Amino acid sequence: MPGRIRNETVERVREATDIGDLVGSYVALKRSGRNMKGLCPFHDEKTPSFSVMPDRGRYHCFGCGERGNVFDFVMALDHLTFPEAVEMLADKAGIPIEREEGGEPRREGSSKQDLYRLNRWAAEFFRRRLASPQGETCRAYLARRGLDAASQEEFGLGYAPASWDALVTAAARKGIGEKLLLEAGLAKPRENRAGCYDAFRDRLIFPIRDALDRIIGFGGRSLDGSEPKYLNSPETPVFSKRRSLYGLDRLRGLRPEVPLLVMEGYTDVIMSVQASGALAVATLGTALTEEHARLLARYSERIILVYDGDAAGRKAAERGAELFTAADLELEISLLPGGQDPCDFFAERGTAGLAELLDRSSDSYAFVLGEVRERHDLADIAGKVRAADELLALARAAANPVKRVLLLERIAKDLGLGRTILEERLADLGGPRPAGPGEPRPSPVPAPRRAAEPEVEEVEAPRSRAARRAEKQVLEAILNGAGGVHPWATRLVAEDFSAGPSRRIFGLLARRFASQESCVADAVLSDCEDEQDRRVLNQLVDDEDRGEILARQLEGAVDFLVRERGLRELAGLKRAGVTHDNFAAVVDRLKAAKSGGAAAENETKGAPPARRPDRTERVRTEDEPSPAAEFAEPEEAWELGEEPGWSGEGGDDDLDYF
Repeated sequence: MPGRIRNETVERVREATDIGDLVGSYVALKRSGRNMKGLCPFHDEKTPSFSVMPDRGRYHCFGCGERGNVFDFVMALDHLTFPEAVEMLADKAGIPIEREEGGEPRREGSSKQDLYRLNRWAAEFFRRRLASPQGETCRAYLARRGLDAASQEEFGLGYAPASWDALVTAAARKGIGEKLLLEAGLAKPRENRAGCYDAFRDRLIFPIRDALDRIIGFGGRSLDGSEPKYLNSPETPVFSKRRSLYGLDRLRGLRPEVPLLVMEGYTDVIMSVQASGALAVATLGTALTEEHARLLARYSERIILVYDGDAAGRKAAERGAELFTAADLELEISLLPGGQDPCDFFAERGTAGLAELLDRSSDSYAFVLGEVRERHDLADIAGKVRAADELLALARAAANPVKRVLLLERIAKDLGLGRTILEERLADLGGPRPAGPGEPRPSPVPAPRRAAEPEVEEVEAPRSRAARRAEKQVLEAILNGAGGVHPWATRLVAEDFSAGPSRRIFGLLARRFASQESCVADAVLSDCEDEQDRRVLNQLVDDEDRGEILARQLEGAVDFLVRERGLRELAGLKRAGVTHDNFAAVVDRLKAAKSGGAAAENETKGAPPARRPDRTERVRTEDEPSPAAEFAEPEEAWELGEEPGWSGEGGDDDLDYF
C-alpha cells in the first residue's frame, strides 16, 4: 500500500489552489469587500449566505454551517476522501505527489501514472475503431439496444477489433512496451513464443473511470457469441472490481437526497441515463461488497438496488440487503417486472419507468420479508420456524444494536411471535448463519473501525458538559494560534480529553508540538485525513482574530482539565483503598492547579514558572479576577466525589462536536 501523502506536498497543493477560482468553478460568486458571496452549494437557499475568504483560503456558509479549506470543499461536493481531494487538486496544479513509506518520503513511482496514461490512450484507440469501418458490426449492435450517438460519446464507448494484435501493434508504433500492456491487462503473454496478444478482441468496450475521472480499466461485451459474454480488466495497481463501480465518475456534486440506482450491467446504466436522466452505477461482474456499500454511502442517502426479477436477481437482492444491514447502511430494493433487464425497461418506459421504480421500491427488511413469505407457508409450524430463522439472519447481521432491536420488533409483529422467544432463538443461532434460499448466507460484515482509533477502546465514564466545553476551548485556542507561549503540551495528557475526535485531535496537536511543527489550524488540517475529525477541526477555526480572549480562555480551560484529572485520580484511589500519602500527593497537585494554574504546578514540581502571554495592552485592576479564577469553583465543590461546575463563557449549543 502506498504511504501517506507528505504534509509538505499537501501544503504546496493548498497554497497553489486559489479557493475563489475553485469554488467559482462550481458556484457563481460576487465580490463583497475582501470576501466573495454566493448561494450555498450544500443546501437550498434563495438569499446568499455562503462566503469565501480568499485571503484565508477558507469558506463558510452561515446558513448550514459548512466550512473548511480547498480540500474540504471538493471532499464535500465531489464525495472524495482526503487523499483523493489532494490528488485531484495536485493534478490541476501540476504538482507531483510525494508519499511517505517506511518512515521515509518517496516520490510516487511512475507506474500508476503510466497506467493512467496508457488507459487513456487505449480508450481513444478503441473509440476511433468504433467510428471506423471495422466497427460497423458493433455500431449495429448499439443501434439494436437503442444506445444513441450522444450516449456513446458521453460514456466513451469503443470497439476492440477482431484481431489478435491490433492494439499491441499500435502500441509498439507509439513506443509503448509490452510490459506496461501486460501490467494494465490490455495484453496477454503468448504461451509458446515470445510476445503478447490483445486481451480484448471483437468486443464492445466500456471504459471504467474512478471518482477523479481517470480511466482505470475496461469492460468488454462479446459480439461474436464467444465466452465469457462480459470480460473485465484484471486486478491492476489502479483497478479493483471490489472497490470500483461503473458510472462513479458521473456522481460528482450529487446531492445526498437524490436517489442513486445500483444495477448489474454497463448498458443498464447508459440506458437509464439516456432515457430518464437517472443517476446510476453498476457493479463490475462481481457481487456487491462491503467496499461497494461504503463507497455508495458517500454519495447518496437513498440507495436503490434495481435488479432483474428472476431468481438470480432476487438472490442477489437478498444478499445486498444483508450486506447493507451488516454495514449499518440503509438500502431500498426495486425488482423489475416481466423478466426485463434495466436496459430494456428504461428504453421502453423512459422517465415514467424511473418514477415507477422509485414508487415501488421497499426497504431491505420489507423486501426480505416478502421473499420469505413466498418461500414458506406461515400457517405451517415448520414453515414459520424456517421463516423466523431466515429473518433472524438479517437481524443478526446488524452491526448496530439499535437496528437489531428494531428488526426483532418487526419480525415479532410480522410473524406473530414474542420478542423474548426471538431473542432466545437469535442467541441459539449465534454460530454459523442459517442457510438461505439456495446457498449459504455470507458471514456478517463487521462495521469497520476508524483508522485513527485503537483496535479496542477502553470504556470510560462520560465527561461532564463543563469538561467537554473546556476540551473544546483548549483545542480552539491552540488551533487559532493562542497556544504558542502556554505550556499546554506539558500540562495536559490525552486522557484529559473525551475519547473520540477530541482526544484524537489533541494527540495530533501533541505530536506536532513534540516535532516542533505548527499547531495552527491550516497546518493541522494538512495532517488530518479523517473526515469526522476534519469537520470538528473546521468548526473550531475562528473567522476573526481573538488572540487575547483565546489566550485567557486557554489558561483557564487547561487549569480546569488538570483539576478534573486530579479528581478522577482521587476517586480511583479512594475506590482502591490506597494510603493517605498517595492521597496527599494528588491533593497537593489539585491545590497547585487551583491556586495558580501552570505557574503553581511547575513550582510544586521544582520547575521554573511557565512563561505567560505578554499583556501590555491592558493592566488588570487589583480587584479584577485572574484568568484562572474565571474557572475556579467554590471550596466546598472540591470535596471528593463532587463535580465542579463551569463558569466559562458560552452556551451548550456547540457541544455536539465531541
